[in-house]
Amino acid sequence: MAKAKKLASKKDDPYKVFFNSMVSASVKGLEVLTKAQVTRARKIPRKDIKNVYGPWRALVMMANEDSGLILKVFYREIEFKNLLPPRLLTLSGEKLEIAVKDLAREYANQTIGIVRNFMQNSGDVRASIPIITRGFDEIWYPKTNAARDVEDAWQIEFVGGSIMCKLNGVDLSEDFYARFASIDVTDYSGGIEFL
Repeated sequence: MAKAKKLASKKDDPYKVFFNSMVSASVKGLEVLTKAQVTRARKIPRKDIKNVYGPWRALVMMANEDSGLILKVFYREIEFKNLLPPRLLTLSGEKLEIAVKDLAREYANQTIGIVRNFMQNSGDVRASIPIITRGFDEIWYPKTNAARDVEDAWQIEFVGGSIMCKLNGVDLSEDFYARFASIDVTDYSGGIEFL
């Protein structure tokens, strides 16, 4: 089973440590939630980041008074349904669509929750309720341009498909990144299994 790379030491670039934490949390969240075997997680070079990666996306936000980020999980129902427990794979039509959307929402929520729980001094950080929107709505939002804003993306492959995760950070400061200086998400074993 492929693992996300071990996090860098404290001397590394704070954004790199933060980004690696996000990728590790998203891989670990998928493994814990669905019992799926992640075969690969890979960063998308910034120059190759697209606006849209799939027809659906789950999105959740996390912010404090000064900084905020949005995690977007783009997926295709035909692939993401492969992560459902066997008893839910017998569903069809609207019931199957609802089960897949519930799984996508829970995955986004659990991933951002892992990151928040590992942050140092996270008492001032709040997370939103995860929502599902059409992935193609992304074309209406401009690319990040501000010096303290970030945009990164990574793909997670699993048996039967893949998802694309996209991170948009707004006004993220060095203090925000420093909260991730000493975490290792690969040891995380909490969370819930999607029923």
